[in-house]
Amino acid sequence: MPTEAQFEEAKTRFFAAADDADDLLGQTRRANGLGALRGGKLTGDVDRFVDVTGRQLGSVAGDLRELARECRRRAEECRQAAAALADFNRANEAYRRDVLEHEVASAAFADDPTAPEPGDPPTRPQRPPPPPPYVDL
Repeated sequence: MPTEAQFEEAKTRFFAAADDADDLLGQTRRANGLGALRGGKLTGDVDRFVDVTGRQLGSVAGDLRELARECRRRAEECRQAAAALADFNRANEAYRRDVLEHEVASAAFADDPTAPEPGDPPTRPQRPPPPPPYVDL
């Protein structure tokens, strides 16, 4: 599975490729600029070719941008899942410390009823929901 960094890299590359497709369309149109090929059947053929190519390149650029946006979204999901897991791990470590402290306090109270009551045991932190299958932590 790709990592957050790999999704970010893919996003950057897809946006760049979309820009390249847009640039290529501009270059194609400029190649057939004013007066380049005027007159006869060839002019119509070239104009049609440039129009068809323009639509295709526009579609490719749009698809590449959509892929880039999806990679951006997945990278963010990776960040959020990693942050949630880190928060859980910190809370779980604190929970373990609190359990030990509670056990010590409970044992002290059992041995000496004049010792402070230990209170309620700590509550285990809740594990975050699993991330989507494409998130690699």
